[in-house]
Amino acid sequence: DGFTLETGFTGRDMMRAEVVNYVVAKGREIFVLSDSSKFGQVHVSRCCKLEEVDHVITDSGLPEMYRAALSGATDLILT
Repeated sequence: DGFTLETGFTGRDMMRAEVVNYVVAKGREIFVLSDSSKFGQVHVSRCCKLEEVDHVITDSGLPEMYRAALSGATDLILT
């Protein structure tokens, strides 16, 4: 539901975020699929840190500051 460089990926639903945390902890390769409007948003429940994500898939509307940060930390795929 949201992402900032300071908070990582966050969500509105605490139970869903808990499931995401479990999957991230057990996963071998982590993908995040999100539209660009979620970047810059912060919600209550932390899902995962940027360092825990291997691939981010989003649209070409991604702001440049996030594009640069994500390109250096993950495999960034713009659609």
